[in-house]
Amino acid sequence: MTRALGRKRKACAADRALKYIRKLYAIEKKIRAGEYSPEPIYEIRQAESKPVLDDFGKWLKKKRKQTLPKGGYWKSGGLHPESVAQACRVHRGRQ
Repeated sequence: MTRALGRKRKACAADRALKYIRKLYAIEKKIRAGEYSPEPIYEIRQAESKPVLDDFGKWLKKKRKQTLPKGGYWKSGGLHPESVAQACRVHRGRQ
């Protein structure tokens, strides 16, 4: 259950997506706080960010299959698994 406007509500897909995003931001915050050269940054991202991005991508693919084409997810542009894959490539230092 999540609290919203003083009421408890059932957790939704947005809450799950935000959880993944918060994890990624926490990893990046840790990297910025340290004085790392590019190689250790790459290693940290491979060890910590990549598994989160992989899980996030799998979850998005699953969610996409459960969502109707005319639903709000599609109209808003949604987070597409391809976007997560692009983020993975950027984290690996490739584009």
